[in-house]
Amino acid sequence: MGWIDEVYEITSSQVDEMAKTAVIIAAIVMYSGLVFRFYRLLARRTMISLDITTDKQGLIGWLSRQNKRLIFIILYVVLTPTLIGFWALVLSAILVILNGGQQLSSVAELAVAVVGAIRITSYFSENLAQDLSKMLPFAVLGVFLADGSLDLSGLSLLWDEGNDLVITFLTLVISLSILETILRIVSGLTERWARRNLTPEVEEAIARAQELAESLE
Repeated sequence: MGWIDEVYEITSSQVDEMAKTAVIIAAIVMYSGLVFRFYRLLARRTMISLDITTDKQGLIGWLSRQNKRLIFIILYVVLTPTLIGFWALVLSAILVILNGGQQLSSVAELAVAVVGAIRITSYFSENLAQDLSKMLPFAVLGVFLADGSLDLSGLSLLWDEGNDLVITFLTLVISLSILETILRIVSGLTERWARRNLTPEVEEAIARAQELAESLE
């Protein structure tokens, strides 16, 4: 029966290796999917777009009929910074898990700085913002694959530095909110200045082209 035991051991070891490989493949796919959603959404100049025409029904139509300034506040002062803060938190978590030896406050600052840079570049070139937004996550993945180890020590620090980290992160997210509001205001004023001599027909065509481009993304 010795050869049977030997075959069983070889088969078991191969099954274990295949299972390990399958887990790694699944993890890379899930991580890549998260990064894909991260860079596509975060690199968009207009992260959230709503049709606020007055003939719409329901909440959106009511809000659009009441005050467009309220729409601006909800979109660019509340929803967009919240979404940006969420992705900054996701990026912070990735950096904490894959770089457990770094201080959490430094990780939060780095994540928010990267997100802020992405948002600024998105107003100049969305392609550049996409490259920037996926550069760090995939670089971290490459380092992890080359090193072959996963340091989870950073997770244990979350409990010890939780309060200070929350305060630091909220402060940074508020800064991102102010930055996004300033960018949107400057962008709106610039577009209005650029279109001051355009005919209504041309402005309508440009608006439709922008809506079509956003719907295709």
